[in-house]
Amino acid sequence: MSRQRLEEFDIMRGLAILIILFHHLPDYGFNFFDLNNFGIGLDLSFLNGLNTYFGLGLFIYVSGVLLQHNYQGLSGGGQGLSGGVFTFLKKRFFRIFPLYYISLALFIAMMSVTSIRTILVQALGLQLIFATPGHAPMLTLWFIGLITVYYGLFVLIKRAEGKGLRFFLTLAVFPMLLIIMSIAWGAGDPRLFLYYPVFLIGIYGDRCLSGINNYKRAAALAVLMLASIYLSVYQSKIVLSWGGILGIVLVMNCIMVSFTWLVRLISRRAITLSKYFKALSYSSYCIYLFHRPVWWTLLRLENPYDPETRLLYLAFVGVPVIILLAYAIQKGYDRFLKLVFMRSPSVSMERGS
Repeated sequence: MSRQRLEEFDIMRGLAILIILFHHLPDYGFNFFDLNNFGIGLDLSFLNGLNTYFGLGLFIYVSGVLLQHNYQGLSGGGQGLSGGVFTFLKKRFFRIFPLYYISLALFIAMMSVTSIRTILVQALGLQLIFATPGHAPMLTLWFIGLITVYYGLFVLIKRAEGKGLRFFLTLAVFPMLLIIMSIAWGAGDPRLFLYYPVFLIGIYGDRCLSGINNYKRAAALAVLMLASIYLSVYQSKIVLSWGGILGIVLVMNCIMVSFTWLVRLISRRAITLSKYFKALSYSSYCIYLFHRPVWWTLLRLENPYDPETRLLYLAFVGVPVIILLAYAIQKGYDRFLKLVFMRSPSVSMERGS
């Protein structure tokens, strides 16, 4: 993959983590998306509701693209379990779980979690598989459960490549199992179903969609995204059925894919900005894991009574602290892995993986 394309993905991941930060910020300050708080008769809170699809959609899409590029050897004719698959799983484990366990410990302390079941399921990364109405995944960290499942699916999909019916069944069985689990046992988190098409499009759609390279096509994507947003607002008012749920999944995936490709196009045209996003991209995983604990700690140290002051405090003090701390943690973790494995830290932070 060319250096320019890697820099495009730096911009995309950097923007994704900023979107997520400002999606969660109202939880600690106040809802600044509702402009009525500033004397303007306009409520844009629905945009914040969509930010989760903008930010996480970018992350999931980029993950699919880069996994497909970096792990071609996992395909059906590639190495077996003792080779490529084992190496892939080892890299993913060290990339995700040690830092995740630190964050999980902080969340358990912050939220005073005492359920052994909840802690165990979270620790295994299976919180979305075993989610039920009475046992919802922990906020924010649910995403780790999602990518854990998707990485496992990626291995199965790659092993089935080039094998016709087996490949098709591998793609189709996962959403069917989720539907069965939901109907039969009331288990499984619907977000596994929701983000699955974006992940697949990241794996297999990048080459096709790379032809979107001019502003006319970008305008068409913008129209698609706006139409999808309108439909999402409309569908949120209807009674949910399986048809309604499938419609929402389709609409939300249209939003995520069209937004992703608008960002991708802008990134190509603004590649000189990549240096400003490089540190954000590099530390984006740690930013995601630790931004809530940092905000929580800052509010324990100083909690302004005035909501506007609290918002400014968390934005202009908290966000820089989050970014600097996340960068330091990721850098230190990579050095630790380099020391442990006596080689480059490719196990943890292979660029572009």
